[in-house]
Amino acid sequence: MEIWMMHEAVLELKKRLRHRYGDRLVRFIVFGSYARGEHTADSDIDILITLTGQVDWNLECEILHLTYEIELECDIIMDIKVYSEEELLHTILGVTPFMENVMREGIPV
Repeated sequence: MEIWMMHEAVLELKKRLRHRYGDRLVRFIVFGSYARGEHTADSDIDILITLTGQVDWNLECEILHLTYEIELECDIIMDIKVYSEEELLHTILGVTPFMENVMREGIPV
């Protein structure tokens, strides 16, 4: 897949999330091989999303459904991690290796 197509898919997902969740959408960070410029044609796109307020299973399913639509349209795979902003801030204070990696290499979109 061409890099511009992957970029367009990422921007489209953010646009749809912003339309659906408005100001609740706080962070949209691309990380992993795509952010490092090490992706291949078979790579997925890793994205961390945070929203204000409670993030429960139903909300995650809504976001994954929006993601799936774009995956089908663009023939790509995205790996989405969804957290509440409050949960992320608490996790950053505890600094897990995963969050440390996302914050170090991630690209805010």
